[in-house]
Amino acid sequence: MSQRLVEASTQQLKEFRERRLEDFHPFAIFLDTVHRGGVAFVVALGLDIQGQKQVLGFWEGATENAEVAETLLADLEQRGLELSAKVLFVIDGGKGLAKTLKSRYGRKLLVQRCTIHKDRNLQAHLPKRHRAEAHRRFCIALEQNDYKEAEKLLRELEQWLRSINESAADSLLEAFQDLLTLLLRKESQTLSQLQDVATLARQRAALCRENFADGQRRRPNPRRPGEHRNRTPIECSELKNFYEPLQKLSTDFLTSSLSKSLGLNFPNQQLFR
Repeated sequence: MSQRLVEASTQQLKEFRERRLEDFHPFAIFLDTVHRGGVAFVVALGLDIQGQKQVLGFWEGATENAEVAETLLADLEQRGLELSAKVLFVIDGGKGLAKTLKSRYGRKLLVQRCTIHKDRNLQAHLPKRHRAEAHRRFCIALEQNDYKEAEKLLRELEQWLRSINESAADSLLEAFQDLLTLLLRKESQTLSQLQDVATLARQRAALCRENFADGQRRRPNPRRPGEHRNRTPIECSELKNFYEPLQKLSTDFLTSSLSKSLGLNFPNQQLFR
């Protein structure tokens, strides 16, 4: 390898590791440890609110530990990345990563365990004849849209594993709740958005009851000053004022739910015309 190539790649790596990150707005951060030549690299991959992925940085250490993870997170923040408990952190189950995240962002931080790593862990504990069935059950449980149903299927998987291999069942149990974090967070946000829709509907209904009595409303008669005439309860312009905010909030809710379920970003105009 030529010295010129080494110098050019070294400069590019330096620029990559020192670039600013203020413009990246993370929805989730994936933290994983990659081992190469006896060296452990903790790598941070970001997923922004538009669904775009970007490698944010990495840090080298002799082994995977809390100090290496702490240094990496501090480096990302120093370069302008905003990290908090609102960001979803996805980890491989390493104790060092989990310890660092909890100490930096609070004990109540929600962490999502990487399902691929956990599936591999389960496979490693099982005889070959049971691996396909364990994988099938594990995937079906995680494909559920309902938290309680996913939890029920994982409980059934744990019981099935325990009849075959206690270590495999314990491995699943160790990460049980963290495997469903994303689903729990999705349900919480969906509930919040539905509550917003219901609140707006109640406010609009109360306004109608206040302005319209017995299904009628009186307004001045332009042809005969001093007199009033009846009109229909809600005229077209008022119907528009009543339904448009509710329709927009409902559309935003549906678009947001679809986007997050499919991992894509859909402008409202493309989904609902």
